[in-house]
Amino acid sequence: MPDQILRDGNRILIHGRLTERAALRAIATLNDAITRGYTELTLEFSACSRAWPEGMVPIICQVQALREEGNEFLLELPRDETLRRLFLNTNWAHLVAPQQFEAYDFRTRQHLPATRYDATSQKAIVDRIVEIVVGSMEIERPVLAGLEWSVNEITDNVLVHAESPAGGLVQVMTQRDARRVSFVVGDAGIGVLASMREGYPALRDDVEAIGEAVKAGVTRDPKIGQGNGLAGTLRIVSMSQGSFSVLSGRGLLDVYPDRATGSHGDHISTLPAQEYYTGTVVSAEFDSSAPLRLEDALGFQSPDWEPFDYIDARHTALDGRALIVTLRDETAGFGSRIAGAQLRMKCLNLLRDDPPMPLVLDWEGVPLISSSFADEAVGKLFVELGPIVFGERVHCVNVEPLVRLLIDKAIIQRVAQHAAE
Repeated sequence: MPDQILRDGNRILIHGRLTERAALRAIATLNDAITRGYTELTLEFSACSRAWPEGMVPIICQVQALREEGNEFLLELPRDETLRRLFLNTNWAHLVAPQQFEAYDFRTRQHLPATRYDATSQKAIVDRIVEIVVGSMEIERPVLAGLEWSVNEITDNVLVHAESPAGGLVQVMTQRDARRVSFVVGDAGIGVLASMREGYPALRDDVEAIGEAVKAGVTRDPKIGQGNGLAGTLRIVSMSQGSFSVLSGRGLLDVYPDRATGSHGDHISTLPAQEYYTGTVVSAEFDSSAPLRLEDALGFQSPDWEPFDYIDARHTALDGRALIVTLRDETAGFGSRIAGAQLRMKCLNLLRDDPPMPLVLDWEGVPLISSSFADEAVGKLFVELGPIVFGERVHCVNVEPLVRLLIDKAIIQRVAQHAAE
């Protein structure tokens, strides 16, 4: 079925693929229905064949803003079973129609579903994003720091500049095998042009405003921001061989890597009038294996500057001589292989730190774990590192006797299985 956006009374019908551009046409159709007096609307995705976060995030932002004005929304899920599960697992269904669909429990997943945030929850959301990424995939420490910095800056931009009554929306996706991580941040606020005109009243249109916004040091008000969020994120993404886009009003900036030359291309365009978006959507993708110096990306010249990131704040001992994982603070629990795999991946990422430091696993307050968790988290970690490196760098402390027995048994069985292969 060709990609189409149709309206039948108060029903908005999305056929085919929901790309970012198709989402803008869907929003225009939705707004047209509102102006015609409809206050109860249904978004019908039954004939939708594919959907991407870049398409769903702006739709959700617009729906939430319209709900704040007293409108009501229902959602019809896709007929395609895989896509139906995606709508549920990403929280898209819940955020469009919370009265129909419950929020998804994402504690043991490799992605952050679309999540609303405001000034009180923003830091916790950013911390959760870093936790998800460090437990899901191999990632170089500087890229992780760059991702944390970028998500923090872009989500904060919404709170400081967007004037969005519904706050912001963020979604994060990891691709473990491809070693790539991406995020989308959206709002239904005043847009880049209206925000930038407070400091630069001569700006003529959305394209010019976006072009200025991605320049370092350009901000609507230096008293409340330094203008480095979009510019710094763009440089970090470019240096990590990723992609970047900004959508606001009728302006769309796309920056993408040229695999043949190793450089980046960019394209900024004015969209048709029917594809206008009142707020702002920022998308970025990182290559987690790419070499990156965060100080170069952010323009810091001091050779002694080092970023203070989430790992420093959450997992580094006060004396700076060890990395610590406090098991009782891990949100995934201790009963499944999925949770064990997340802990093992986190440990491997922490052990990649340079210079190398010991990793302390503090089991205080953990009375019981499953055998499958012990095998996946510690047994496989022992085999992967080898007995000498494991003994030198991984230290388990405050372990209950039963937990110690389960860990020892998991290591013995995993080593025996590995030796027999």
